[in-house]
Formats: sequence, C-alpha cells, structure tokens
Amino acid sequence: MNDNHMHDVLETLSRRGVPENINLWPDISARIERKSSMMALRTRPLTAILIALLALLLLSSAAYALGRMFGFIPGVGLVEQPSSLRMLETSASLEREGIRLSILNVVASPASTSIRFQVEWLVLPPATGDFDTSCQGTPSLILSDGTPLRFVKTADKFTLGESGSNAGYGYVMEFEAIPVDQSDATFSYPCIHPIVAGPLPRDWQIPFHLIPAPEGMALPVNTVQPTESIIIPVTETTIPSSLTLPAVDPAQGIALSADSFVSMDDGYLLIGSMHWSPNDFPAYGVKPIPFTGYVTIVDASGQDVPWEEVYGNVKPQNEEYRSYWAIKVLSISFAPPLAISFNVVDVQIQPIAFQFDIGSAPQAGQSWELNQDLQVAGSLIHLEKANVVSAEGNLNFQLEAQVDANTIADLKINTPLNQCMGGGGGYPTEHMSTLEIYVPTCRPDLPPGIVEMQVTGAILWGQWQTSWQP
Repeated sequence: MNDNHMHDVLETLSRRGVPENINLWPDISARIERKSSMMALRTRPLTAILIALLALLLLSSAAYALGRMFGFIPGVGLVEQPSSLRMLETSASLEREGIRLSILNVVASPASTSIRFQVEWLVLPPATGDFDTSCQGTPSLILSDGTPLRFVKTADKFTLGESGSNAGYGYVMEFEAIPVDQSDATFSYPCIHPIVAGPLPRDWQIPFHLIPAPEGMALPVNTVQPTESIIIPVTETTIPSSLTLPAVDPAQGIALSADSFVSMDDGYLLIGSMHWSPNDFPAYGVKPIPFTGYVTIVDASGQDVPWEEVYGNVKPQNEEYRSYWAIKVLSISFAPPLAISFNVVDVQIQPIAFQFDIGSAPQAGQSWELNQDLQVAGSLIHLEKANVVSAEGNLNFQLEAQVDANTIADLKINTPLNQCMGGGGGYPTEHMSTLEIYVPTCRPDLPPGIVEMQVTGAILWGQWQTSWQP
C-alpha cells in the first residue's frame, strides 16, 4: 500500500518510552492545572511604539494571507471564490458486499475540488482473520471523457460510530480542479481501508453531477484587523486587553496572534497563527499545539470558555515563518474579549551535533557518562548519560538530560544509526528537570565505536497570549 493511497499512516506516538502505534492523536486526558496569569503589558514609550509597529506588520501579513479566503463550509473547510463555486447536486452512494461508500459533499472551485465521503459497514465486520493489505491504487476523479484528475491531499479524516467500533471512516480529499465547462465526473476509489479483517471489495466508481452553489452557501471568514489605537504613541501604561496584539515570548521570539474567525450557530471557528524570525527558528520550524491541556481560553469576567481543537483544511497553508492553528469556541455567551493562552510549542532547530564512544561490543543494559552541555533554543541542556535498552529484539538508546523545567518540555534527538520507518514522540504533561529521551534505532545490534547524534528540535514551555473578540 503506497503513500498516495490516502489510507492513514498510523501516528507513532509515545511519551519517552518505546513508541506505540495508535490510530488517533493522543488523548491528553489529564488537564494541566495551571493558573494562567493574564499579565498586563507595560513598557516605556519607545519600546511600546516598536512593539505596536511590529504587531501592525505581523497582522497585516496575516490579513494579506487570509485575504484570498472568502468563506467556510462546515464539513469541507475554507473555500475561495464563492461566486464561482459548484456543489454536488445530490448525495450519491453505492453498496457492495455489506459495505456502503457515500459521497456526502463536493465543492468545486476553479482551483481545486474537495470531496467529503465515508465508508460504512452495514453488517458486523469479522472480529478475526487476516487483514487484506495487498490492494494498491490512488483515488482519483475521472471526467466524462476519461481524463483522470490527480489526488492532491487529504484535508480531513473522521471515524463513524464510537471509537474502536470499526463502524466506518471518512475523509475530505482534495483533487485537481474540474474544468468549468464540465459538470459530470466519477469518483474512483480503488481500495477500502483495511480496518477490519477479511477480503474487501475493490475498484469503487461513483458518478456525480455538479450544479452552481447557491448564494450564501459559505459562512463568511472575518479577518481580524489591528485598530489605529495600536500605533498611537503611548506613555508607560497598560495596553488595553481588547486589542489583538501578538504576545511575544522574549525567550523564544515566537509571536501568537488571532487572525480571523467564522461565526457559527453554536460558537466561533477561530483561526490564528504563530510567527517568528528567521534568526530564531528555521522556515516551517514552529508548530502550534492546540491540544486540550495546552490552551486556556478565559473571558473578561475570568470564566473558562469551552473549546475544542480543529483538524483538517480549516487553516490556511503554513508559510515559511508562520504556522496556522484553528480552534472552535463552543459558546456564544461570554464576556468579550477572550484571553487565549498557549503554553507549549513544537520547534525545529538547526541540528546540534554531539557524539560519544559506545566501545567495542555495546549490549543492552550498558550506559555511558556523557557530561556534555548544549545550548538549545536559548536554554542550557546538560546531557548526563546514555543507556542502551532492548525493545522487541532491537537495541535503542535512552538519554538522560538535565534541563530548565520551565523552558524545555522535551527534546528530539536523532542518530544516523536509526533504521526506523516513521516514528515520533509524545507530548509532555508536566514540568520536569530530568528528561529521558528515547532514541530508536530499529536494529538488533549496534556498530562499535563513535555514535553520532543530533538534537533537531524541542517542545518548549512558554506563555504565548493574545486576545480576541467578535
């Protein structure tokens, strides 16, 4: 099964232990109970002016990036040029061997075509047996003249029924644009994702017809604009919290801003970004983590406001030095403005190399004193020890490091010895001054002599704050 097949590559996630394959992002069930102090920003006049000008430039850049976006369609995502949008005339489905494939929605623009579909088991799937992973093929759209349109990306994914029930799954997939002079196409889906045992029907073909989208189909995306009061020279005073001012953590040089929002019946879709300087982190090197436990939203009365993280194509495409995030505020009854706080961020760094000698015959259970100091994201890291641990017949490394518990939440360390396909780390839930960093190799033995390693990234604690109001 190849990468272009669109079937999920299982996310390998763990927390400083042997990685464990799971289907979904980690459910961080234990909220970190931390009091988020919304500190007023006080500054001297010149500094205040500089910060205000920086805020204006950053938000203007965000407004420009979002200027192309006009609307949001629930279940599909952000769309462009709504005046030329076309949509599915009626939902279409096909049933074969106890499985139903349904096209729920199609939105076609001059730039791309988005399809939301689902696969559901109409009869209880087998609980045991062999899984059929031999099917190969890439989903596509086929025009009426036989021309195939290329799959571009998976924009969203979802499951049917309760978790673990294997009732079915769904995707939002993006394809090349259907020519404006053609309204008929066929969705070709070669392989059902083998989430259950047994043989599965292949080569699904479902034709559909497009019609012009009705006016008002898409919910408007409102761009958050800075007000003139941001750049008014000020004396040493508090900047009003109602202004959407990027909050810059001076230790990391990463700014947070709220850039746009969509009003919905049951809340607001809020889209924002983190942005940074090329001098601080490389291009595409900062990733917001809008997970439960890492974000707090408080209204002007000090009450927590419920929210949930949003995945899929509701975010603009990341830029070189700007990464977007999206959350849904699950309320329309709150005292504005909302204070939004992120306390964790995932960063890549320019690789920092170090090495150590593991001797002539490294074995599981051995350890070596490293006693090396490294500077990572402006924070001092002391590497104390390297251990060799055995897992499923492989020898892997586990490093011990002393860190600033208020700055470094975790480290990403790689080695050229690594023969793993994929892999990854989990996200921390508490501040610790001693970290154990798991470095997999996926090999049963280790070559003797010098081991080369690199620190390539980190999870950082911080206090990134911004405010927003409808």
